[in-house]
Amino acid sequence: MLLLRYLTAFLLLSAVLMSCSENSPGNKVDSSKDSNNPTDTSSDPNPDSSDIGPDGSDSSPGGDSDSDTDIDSDSDADSDADSDSDGDSDGDSDGDGDADSDADSDVDADSDADSDADGDTDSDSDSDADSDSDGDADSDSDGPTQEEIMEKIWGPYAPPEEYNDPGPYAESFQKSLYFFDVNMSGIGVTGGRLQWRGNSEVTDYAVPLFCNGKVPRESNCTDMSEEYINKYIHIFDPDGIGTINVGGGFHDCGDHVKFGLPQAYSASMLAWAIYEWTDAFIASGQAPHALDILKRFTNYFLRSTFREEDGRVIAFCHQVGNGSIDHTFWGPPELQKAEDFPRPAFFATEENPASDVTSAASAALTLASMVFRPLDEKYADKCLDYGTALYEFARKYSGNDISEDLADGEGEGVRNPDKDLVADTGGYYTSEYDDDDLAWAAIWLAIATGDDKYVDHITHVEGDQYTGYLGRIMESTEDGWYNAWAHCWNTVWSGMFLKLAQVTGDEKWTKIAVDHVNLWAGLDGDRGVTPGGLSFLSGWGSLRYNVAAQMTAMTWGKYVDNPAYAAWADTQIRYIWGDNPTGKSYIVGFGDEWHTHIHNRAAHGSTKDNSLRIPPTPSHVAWGALLGGPDGDDSYKDDIWEYAYTEVCIDYAASLVAAMAGLYANFAMDDKGVGEAPLENFPPLEPEQLEYWVEGRLGQNDDMITEPKLIVHNETVHPPHLNPNLSIRYYVDFSEFIEAGQTLDDIRLQLTYDGRSVDNGMLNSGDGKPTIVTGPVPYDEANHLYYYEFAFTGCKFYGSIPLEFQLQAARIGSDNASYYMDGSNDYSAQGLEEGKDSLHVVTENVTMYSDGELIWGVEP
Repeated sequence: MLLLRYLTAFLLLSAVLMSCSENSPGNKVDSSKDSNNPTDTSSDPNPDSSDIGPDGSDSSPGGDSDSDTDIDSDSDADSDADSDSDGDSDGDSDGDGDADSDADSDVDADSDADSDADGDTDSDSDSDADSDSDGDADSDSDGPTQEEIMEKIWGPYAPPEEYNDPGPYAESFQKSLYFFDVNMSGIGVTGGRLQWRGNSEVTDYAVPLFCNGKVPRESNCTDMSEEYINKYIHIFDPDGIGTINVGGGFHDCGDHVKFGLPQAYSASMLAWAIYEWTDAFIASGQAPHALDILKRFTNYFLRSTFREEDGRVIAFCHQVGNGSIDHTFWGPPELQKAEDFPRPAFFATEENPASDVTSAASAALTLASMVFRPLDEKYADKCLDYGTALYEFARKYSGNDISEDLADGEGEGVRNPDKDLVADTGGYYTSEYDDDDLAWAAIWLAIATGDDKYVDHITHVEGDQYTGYLGRIMESTEDGWYNAWAHCWNTVWSGMFLKLAQVTGDEKWTKIAVDHVNLWAGLDGDRGVTPGGLSFLSGWGSLRYNVAAQMTAMTWGKYVDNPAYAAWADTQIRYIWGDNPTGKSYIVGFGDEWHTHIHNRAAHGSTKDNSLRIPPTPSHVAWGALLGGPDGDDSYKDDIWEYAYTEVCIDYAASLVAAMAGLYANFAMDDKGVGEAPLENFPPLEPEQLEYWVEGRLGQNDDMITEPKLIVHNETVHPPHLNPNLSIRYYVDFSEFIEAGQTLDDIRLQLTYDGRSVDNGMLNSGDGKPTIVTGPVPYDEANHLYYYEFAFTGCKFYGSIPLEFQLQAARIGSDNASYYMDGSNDYSAQGLEEGKDSLHVVTENVTMYSDGELIWGVEP
């Protein structure tokens, strides 16, 4: 009965999604073939490189060479106790409530490449040879249109052929997806949708398995015991390379840690939005972008799941990075070095289960399987298979005391509140218990498979006691429950009850769902509202709760055909857009004005060691980022240090995308299903910026000594990158020495300050080695023009490095002999200020090179 009830509603509400699927959902794949074996390269000689799609986006690693196509389209909840040195709260928790697809061949949506059986890159109706009547080498037809290309690659998710005029719903929806591009981790980022983001944390693709005596939480290694690794070494490291691949995924907020619960929540929220509001994603043209993001999530979860040959999960990587270490760095993610800021990998295993985060990842994969099914049946099967396996692992090692013979889900255990096997995150994103996450995973498995047992896992009763997951919040069947919180990373009861009510039709679950959405929408109950009209729950990241509540309210409103919920959500999004007491938008890059000082390292683009004030405003626009939001009195602190207000996170972003999808469906689509048009040629390219240059001044400058004081800059932004091949040249005119009868042997160069020799692990730091000095080298020997070259070969620095030296002249003659130093005629000294109080000025007369190629300045 469950399957029948659900399919009836699902076919009516998601006709587009289901009508495109020729095969029934829930087909199992052979888990022995798909189990995580990071070195299984039987069909991919370079599994790591397969992470990079032709557009630079992340695609499934380990993909085989079959004809299935990838779907790449183109190209904290925070802790009040966090007081790390840079003052940020990047990986926060306030207690608020390569085993990837075999189906990857990385087809780019900008390509007209054909994936038909003949293997060519043309349409089946085309021949490489000319067959037109005029006999020339060109086809008489214009070839496939862009719409036809997109339809071929994206199938039912292809953008529409027509739009109405642009509007705010389409613009906000479109931009909301881009924060995920801001916070991408791993390879396949360079060359993507944002020119200022590049590959980062590439060491995550090869984390050492063993710590070899080092402290796991503080080192570049896994937290698994040596005994456990050795027990399953045939899975973790069959080729004996000593590392494990957990690369990819997304940064959390302003930091660069990959935290499990918010990442799994974000993925499930995005997948849920696509599932519930499929038509909105298609009509707005945002489906390809959204699916790219979703697949980066699912690829990461698949890659992070390790399974024995019988298919059971033996390990799941739920976190990469240590918040306490990571938060001591403030700078672009591309430049954070694992050798200075270790990135340990934390695993849920049989020894240390984490049923909260493993079941959360299960929900995300199960949801994604239904989203991907119309596009890629094989990949959908894999997501469902892994989602099921993770759920079984979480259920076996959960707060429910389930015996081995019941771990397959066929029976029930007895709830044990003292056995909460939740993830150890180092104090960030701490979860009180796992029951809500298990229930969230179970309801989606029920929907994806049609199997009633998963609902029974949630609602099971023995006598008058709930022994299923609901026993956490309702001990007796006589109990009710009033949900005053919101759907978020730490509690997903709201969405669970919504779906449980829809699937079962049970009045008890319906009442809980209705009471919740009515409370938020102001239809019943006493939800707090700010003077400016914002439905308000908590002051830390207030808007993330609000937009999540918009999603749940509009989803319920869709099922009961009540427009009041969407009408309420519309008032809330307009507040967020700028109809609020500050007069500014809380979505970065949207509206006439927005709050600018966001707490995000990538967007800020600092070039100075741990400085949140340089530059004074962000270097880049973090398009679509949802700010934390105001207090209950509508007040807001637009300050990068005030991270409770200004931080931006992927869980905020996922909830905003979900809300925008519902709003677009309700207010931006006409009766024919045609919607507002997205912005064209978005995002705009940033203007070219000065990336390499030299500043200088002269300290002492007399007939004895010339003392250049230089600052060498590498401030690349498109994207930021470390360049180990930099050098500079300082040009000197030795005419006065030659005329006085001296030789070059009478000149001595002494480094008085070598910035490269300083290594403190920060941006404006060298590698602890001396700068390589060469010279004097003839440049124009006839005119006595020479240069000294200062090479930083092998040194990966960013920002600026100081370099100071002295040119000293030897005396000529006896006691009354003279010096013949004259720095004023040196080519590189022209325009430099002199003296103790002189200031550095930009100079083009000191030239800069990358691997010998001139990149700054003008040679004499």
